[in-house]
Amino acid sequence: MSARFVSSAPSLYPVDPVEAGHVFGSPLFERATVRVGESHTETIKAPRNSARTPYLTAVRRTGRPWTRSWISHDVLIRGVTPVFTTPTAPNRRFGADRSPSFGGPAPTHGVFA
Repeated sequence: MSARFVSSAPSLYPVDPVEAGHVFGSPLFERATVRVGESHTETIKAPRNSARTPYLTAVRRTGRPWTRSWISHDVLIRGVTPVFTTPTAPNRRFGADRSPSFGGPAPTHGVFA
């Protein structure tokens, strides 16, 4: 199984190796636990996710709304527990921002926090 599939199946596509950024995609599971580093695991949740709900329209990070369609690895390994909302219709405003790897604003220290 490829590393790209393993990381993108729970909705974390590693797109930027320089800034260590991930863009969100449509998760394939309702819940996935990923080992991050030697002693930390990250649980990613997509309640009611199914083939009929392919759109990622909102993300909550540790209970709070996350407005970006991407996240840095630094933030991810701090234990953010992303929860994805996947309805049957798209939210065209979510994901309209671009990650730095896709020509969005250049990151500065702390921009991903």
